[in-house]
Amino acid sequence: TKMEASNSRKTVAIIGAGISGLIAAKNFANYDYQVTIYERASEIGGVWRDGYYGLQIQTTRKFFEIPDFPFPEDYPEHPSHTLIKEHFTRFVDY
Repeated sequence: TKMEASNSRKTVAIIGAGISGLIAAKNFANYDYQVTIYERASEIGGVWRDGYYGLQIQTTRKFFEIPDFPFPEDYPEHPSHTLIKEHFTRFVDY
């Protein structure tokens, strides 16, 4: 039996669950792709997952936001890696 390509959902694999992987997954999902993210660690966050004490973004939070999912208003202008990890987790649950 011939399977019609138009009847099957497209799939995509994303390597890494850092900010780039999460945003890529969101964008593919918006176009109705079945998305699978592969992450070697047990948690999401990429380089922000295992940050050292005092690590924070170097730009203001405005330039590091996930499209359509801004940082909470009570976050500082330069969020710490802990706050960024929390934000990523809320995004995934969103």
